Amino acid sequence: RYTKRLLHIVKKGKWKNSIFFKNQMDHTEVLKNLLQSDLFVSTSIKESYGISVAEACSVGLPVVSLNTGDFSYWVKHNQNGYLIDQGNGYELENKILDVLTDLNLLNQLKAESKRLSTKMSIPTWEQSSSKFEQICRTFY
Repeated sequence: RYTKRLLHIVKKGKWKNSIFFKNQMDHTEVLKNLLQSDLFVSTSIKESYGISVAEACSVGLPVVSLNTGDFSYWVKHNQNGYLIDQGNGYELENKILDVLTDLNLLNQLKAESKRLSTKMSIPTWEQSSSKFEQICRTFY
């Protein structure tokens, strides 16, 4: 429902030639699309890890997203983006507009996203599965 609302706002406003909504894409296209972007927005209401947010942060994009899954590992609210509580579509909309209409804010968020991303790493599948195995063993 958030995506539909945002689509409606963009189609009717001055942003229709500047904001693009991307669905699932081939992995070879991800980096190219991220490097052409100024802001990453996620309206996912359920996520486990949130690899798309990690990828966006890794190239220095600020993120405006619903607060779900492990997004808070990558997005530090008010530092490199904004995490919005689910059910608060108006705040999501306002934060997107704040970032897109304030070049200083956009640049500050980008710089912080890039800085923070150098301190974090995306775990490999082996690391993730090993950690999952450790967690499962605590239940036996």
